[in-house]
Amino acid sequence: MRTVPAKHSVAKPCCTMVKVRVSAGARHEKVERTARGFRIDVREPAADNRANVRVRELLAIEYGVPERAVRLVSGHHAPSKTFTIQI
Repeated sequence: MRTVPAKHSVAKPCCTMVKVRVSAGARHEKVERTARGFRIDVREPAADNRANVRVRELLAIEYGVPERAVRLVSGHHAPSKTFTIQI
């Protein structure tokens, strides 16, 4: 009689949803935690997705995860954005 090996369950990575209010084209970069999430000022302009890329970098640094773990979910062209972070 053959025995069937038990399937190993693969745990899905945990995700944290983060609300961010972004100000592009600021003089100084600033990351501030608020009651609703984060307020982030970046020097990069909003054009060509440069501000979103920089916000993603700053969130990765803030949470201590690689950039690939931070994903923009909504608000691609708006100042209010939602990111997911795989921890």
